[in-house]
Amino acid sequence: MTADKPTPVEPLELLSDLVRRARGAGADAADAVMFESASLAVAQRLGKSEGVERAESRDVGLRVFRGRRQAVVSTTDTSAGALAEIVERALAMARAVPEDPYCGLPAAELLAREVAELDLCDEDEPAPRADCARCHKDLESAEADAVPRTLPISPPNIKFAHADHTEAGV
Repeated sequence: MTADKPTPVEPLELLSDLVRRARGAGADAADAVMFESASLAVAQRLGKSEGVERAESRDVGLRVFRGRRQAVVSTTDTSAGALAEIVERALAMARAVPEDPYCGLPAAELLAREVAELDLCDEDEPAPRADCARCHKDLESAEADAVPRTLPISPPNIKFAHADHTEAGV
């Protein structure tokens, strides 16, 4: 991929632009999806913190259709150069695969016109200290009840994650 800086654009705007680029470059139809996630991992050993890790990612996927052929490409690089590259790559891949009689987007009249609010996005960041302490005590208590030990109990890494996704298509 390229070394351009990621483009600071709203997710739906970025995805709509990606679909427009694909259609302009020869795709009969295209759709795009974005997943953004953040996770936090806290490691403890013998009741003491050993480490904390935080990871954030933004993944973009593009599916293109040419006739009865399709291809899917994804990237974590949202720079302008990388997005142009995945459009080219997806179209080249679609030209290379055999036709599939079942390939394609549904007819427009079959597409949903209204989308139900499913409350799938948790906007809250995890509170690692409070949650970690609570999980650690719960693990200690559960293990102590199940198997009496003389050594302090060390729980596994405790992970918290937050993810969101956005879609666009034509």
